[in-house]
Amino acid sequence: MSWENEALEFIKISHQFKLGHLITESPHPRTTNLSFLAQENLEEGYNLLQSIDLEALRLMPHHGLAIFENSKIIQDCLKKGNKVFLSGCGATGRLSLVIETLARQMNHFPNQIISFMAGGDYALIKSVESFEDKDEYGQKQLMELGFCEGDILIAITEGGETPFVIATALQAAKVSSRPVFFVYCNPDESLRLIQRS
Repeated sequence: MSWENEALEFIKISHQFKLGHLITESPHPRTTNLSFLAQENLEEGYNLLQSIDLEALRLMPHHGLAIFENSKIIQDCLKKGNKVFLSGCGATGRLSLVIETLARQMNHFPNQIISFMAGGDYALIKSVESFEDKDEYGQKQLMELGFCEGDILIAITEGGETPFVIATALQAAKVSSRPVFFVYCNPDESLRLIQRS
């Protein structure tokens, strides 16, 4: 397909990529001048980021029961010898890899936590933009890693609209009777405006 045809095809679906209304596509109100602050006072910039992280952690007790219930489901899966897969792309892909690394370092079910990200190892260094928009890549990667009945997938997408991650969740729901965890950071009502969500 020529680049002209590709451009015309994209124009037909370009409305699906207008995401300015999503919270995750907006700057955090407290970090609008962070780049300047980091140049002038790195310690203050770091403290600002740390305060935002701590603010997020303070919200966790409000979700304690849901976290506990979900952790029981995951623990049951692991104790029965099944695996937990984590998928993501970009920052959420790196988060998936960090979770697997921490599980291995703490020797908690070291061979039962399997993470992967859109674009694979290459994406750790440089973003592979078009890869995350291909749902068939997500399905294929999940299955090639050995996902099967009894396994759990935790699909992580900051916005809730990444085709690669959505596809891993849909594929996991077809293969395993266990629940799929779909983790995202936008309100449901804002995602309903995006067809691919």
